[in-house]
Amino acid sequence: MYASENARVTVTAWVNEMTIKQFAKIFSSDVVVLEPRAIADAVREDAWRTVEIYEEMRDQKNA
Repeated sequence: MYASENARVTVTAWVNEMTIKQFAKIFSSDVVVLEPRAIADAVREDAWRTVEIYEEMRDQKNA
């Protein structure tokens, strides 16, 4: 049996900050860091920086 694409699972992990940030980056479309809030905010900021980089690349290509 395969999990539905809409299935959600909450996982608790005791790892260091760098490990959870890297995990969130690798699985960014499938993972949401809920807490601690500071790490969730840092992951969100990293995601926005990535979006900005791709938007700049697109804009340069279209210029």
